[in-house]
Amino acid sequence: MEFPKNLGGRRSSKELPRRPTLALLNLWRVILVLVVLWYELGSFSWAVAGCRWPDRELLSKRRSPPLGHTKEPIAHVLLVSDPQVPHKFSLRSRFPWMRFAARKSYEWSLRKSWRVAKGLRPDVVVFLGDMLNNGRLAMSDSEYTAYWRQFKSIFKISDHIPVHFLPGNRDVGLGGSKSFSPRARERFQKHFDSLNNVISIAGHTLLFLDAPDLVDEDYRRHAAGKTFEDWTGSPGGAIQFLQDFANVNHTEPVVVLTHIPLARPEGASCGPLRERGSIRRGVGIGYQNLLGKALSRFILQEIEPSVIFSGDDRDYCDFTHLVESKDGTVSLIREVTVKSFSVTPEIRRPGFQLLSLAPAPVQQRRFWDPEKAINADTPCNLPNQSGIFTYGYLPAIFICMLHVALLNFRRRPTALHLTRHKTNASEILPVWSAISDAGFDTFDDLPSRMDRPPMSGRSMLTASLFHPSRSGSLGSPWQSPSGPHSPSVMARQSRKVESGEPEEFDFPAAPSSPSIEAGTSLGAQWEGKARLTFGLDSLKAVLHQLLRAWLGPRRVIPRSRSWVQGFSKDVFLVAWPPMLMFLLIHILIL
Repeated sequence: MEFPKNLGGRRSSKELPRRPTLALLNLWRVILVLVVLWYELGSFSWAVAGCRWPDRELLSKRRSPPLGHTKEPIAHVLLVSDPQVPHKFSLRSRFPWMRFAARKSYEWSLRKSWRVAKGLRPDVVVFLGDMLNNGRLAMSDSEYTAYWRQFKSIFKISDHIPVHFLPGNRDVGLGGSKSFSPRARERFQKHFDSLNNVISIAGHTLLFLDAPDLVDEDYRRHAAGKTFEDWTGSPGGAIQFLQDFANVNHTEPVVVLTHIPLARPEGASCGPLRERGSIRRGVGIGYQNLLGKALSRFILQEIEPSVIFSGDDRDYCDFTHLVESKDGTVSLIREVTVKSFSVTPEIRRPGFQLLSLAPAPVQQRRFWDPEKAINADTPCNLPNQSGIFTYGYLPAIFICMLHVALLNFRRRPTALHLTRHKTNASEILPVWSAISDAGFDTFDDLPSRMDRPPMSGRSMLTASLFHPSRSGSLGSPWQSPSGPHSPSVMARQSRKVESGEPEEFDFPAAPSSPSIEAGTSLGAQWEGKARLTFGLDSLKAVLHQLLRAWLGPRRVIPRSRSWVQGFSKDVFLVAWPPMLMFLLIHILIL
């Protein structure tokens, strides 16, 4: 038979507060998934949405084709500086798991940046040095090969797009150190590119210089007390390569590419796009901020480049050199130091450079003329990736957890709740419900123990729990009460109550059918005292809830413990969809 789940008890809003609804949890799931999609993909695409190849600038300054101009299309060159892919020992920490997490986060930021950069579809890609953070360190060949493959796995690009590399001080080393590998240059040439190189693109000659070797050899020249013109470069060295190139008459405009910027006056302005300070001369173990003055003067006067691109400084710098030629004329040569592609404390927003090369007329082969531009470039900034975490993820997580915590703050334990209320005699219902054969039977002698004055709910439950029937046994069928506990006696007791006579506590007979479905409510109540309600799912649940009721409703589960459990479960329910989306983005897309 079916029994009512609530036997008339009242649930106070102060005692049984509502749990956070599933709709609110689902709303937070959707919000956090959208936050992950935006900061992992959308913010990067949005950052470069307004970044375009500067072809329009070239066309606007050359409205009519000049004499000798060819119909060769404009070439697009993507310039990337200082990606500095981390080595497993690059990031220092006491805990290996923290090093692993920091390295993975660094790699993920490079992958997201590279995804939007290569999406601009360049014709040529040039890395301006420092591809590896610790490529110069002593390591085995297999370890270096794995390190190089790590770089290639991040910077994937189509095979039909040419890729060129400049050596940086972190790739091949600069100066002497016991930690530097003597085979660093050999490994660079084997896995990346030539140390010095010359290529031709869209009527321009691109000159790739080994800047670390230029600095090392310039120190040897200075120690020998010779001028740059009198110095004979080492065979196969960078200075000899530079001198040989200067001795050849070039008809195409030259674009110089070097990892280390050229010398300039101390404190020279870098333009409004630089985030902080200026490039200052500095020297240390394994680095030098600027090339020497004599070496820089030789490049400017003998090579006469149309434009110069450099890296290493991490921040953007646009500086124009004033060059006095041998005939006394003064020319302008512009140098652009490209922003770092990787996340670094020196800058808020990483970046890269877009270079458009247009074939030049025969009459215009040297120096930079803004009125007759033959090349144009523009910087592109990437999102502030430390700001994404600080001003994006952290506030979203904090607000979400605060909201869930407030929703769980007034939650009460979801166990037995004992509430006291007054009832009329007419509201008294059968006290004990039958339990299935797998559970308990009624205690036959329980009514005989109730001839005493009415007990409290706690004492009543004690009697029923720990004083079973002498005549009955567990698993036996229900016995219909007789004698003073028959239905007629109960009716007389009810009439006494209605007439105002002193109350006596007694129970009616239980139904003859002992079967009950799992989950049906088992209830007990008595006049003027208390009502006890709880749900039954199994024998184990019955014992568990009865024990909790015996311990007292206020001591079942501490309020703080119940709050923490509910809060933890809700946080997990909200957190797993955005975490899964984060992993899918980095596994499947990046």
